[in-house]
Amino acid sequence: MAILPDPGKKLDAEAIYARARAGVVIVGAIPKAKKRHHSQPVFASGFVIRKDGVIVSNAHVLEAFREMKAVGVMTSDGRVFPIKAVLAADRLNDAAVLKVEATNLTPLPLARSVPVGATVYCLSPPLLNYMGTENGFFAFTQGIVSGRYRTRLMGETPINVLTITADYAQGSSGGPILNEHGAVVGMVCQTLAISDDSGESQMTWKFTRPSSSILALVQNALPVPGK
Repeated sequence: MAILPDPGKKLDAEAIYARARAGVVIVGAIPKAKKRHHSQPVFASGFVIRKDGVIVSNAHVLEAFREMKAVGVMTSDGRVFPIKAVLAADRLNDAAVLKVEATNLTPLPLARSVPVGATVYCLSPPLLNYMGTENGFFAFTQGIVSGRYRTRLMGETPINVLTITADYAQGSSGGPILNEHGAVVGMVCQTLAISDDSGESQMTWKFTRPSSSILALVQNALPVPGK
């Protein structure tokens, strides 16, 4: 079952949201209960790439959830599936391919690239309050691709990143970055606040992993039959 390619047809923002929402999942985990404390669920995001239950999210999300009591995904229509397997993970590029037992999920197409200056959208569940007790499930923001860089974010080895201006925040990890065709061109990974010498905030970089890095991992995890 092949990965859906970029459809190449420009859509308005309302149509992109309506189509993409069904392909975005909430990745959730329930911490192990501590004595006399209620266990609050923890959330991130991911997106479907095959209707038979193949999902992409961040490697750091899986790492953070490793010691949790239970980990699963919830679709936009409220269905919940436990994660059954990790098909592939790339810590350097902060991407992972997951498998759940499902047969009728809604996959999102994957684009191979996106130019600087292109309009993009982020669909993710950022926190709604500073205490981290609520998430803004399926928040939709708009921006542009502000740059393409090769930089050392995860150690000594340089990696390819896209920077965007669409807003996202803690809780958005693993959310898709979509082009004007509704195809995935990147994935939320991290932010980096830049301040001057006095500590005054100047800007916040929004780093995403480009679709090329995601496609490389997916192709290794899901080899074409007969090849």
